Amino acid sequence: MGCFVYLLIRMIGLLPRPLLQVLGRLFGLWLFYARSKSRRITEINLARCFPKNTARINHRLTRESLIATCQTALETPAVWCKDGKRLLTWIDNR
Repeated sequence: MGCFVYLLIRMIGLLPRPLLQVLGRLFGLWLFYARSKSRRITEINLARCFPKNTARINHRLTRESLIATCQTALETPAVWCKDGKRLLTWIDNR
C-alpha cells in the first residue's frame, strides 16, 4: 500500500500546474455539491467565525474554500517532487 501511495504522489507531482488547478477545482466543486462532511464542517466554522455574514456570503465562501483546499492538496505533491527551478516558475510566472 505504501508503494502505491508513493507512486500516486509522484505521478500527481508530474502533472502540469494548470491541470492540477482544474482537477482541484472539480474536486472542490464535487465536495461542495455532494454536501460532503467537509462542506458541513466548513459551513459550521464560517457561521461561528463570521456570525454577521449573510447565508449567501457564507455559501460562496464555503464553495471557494473547498475549491482552494482541493487545489492546494493536488499541488502539494508537485512541490515535494519537482526541482527548485521548476517551482520558481510557479512563483515568478515565468
